[in-house]
Amino acid sequence: MTYEQWAKEYLESAENVKRQIEELKEKMKTAKGNKLIEMENSLNIFKNMYYECMDTARILSRRKGEC
Repeated sequence: MTYEQWAKEYLESAENVKRQIEELKEKMKTAKGNKLIEMENSLNIFKNMYYECMDTARILSRRKGEC
């Protein structure tokens, strides 16, 4: 697997996480109490996952010319 292919996989993962974030935000509009708190915690985890995937994809993209 090349760095470019690997970066692409991370970008695809980031897009999947982004879709989950959007779905969760929609559900949060009607949530209340403890359920809302749980969803907010999940949202923070998903956001961190998204940023990690994007950062890793950028790093791998920069390395695509290396062996």
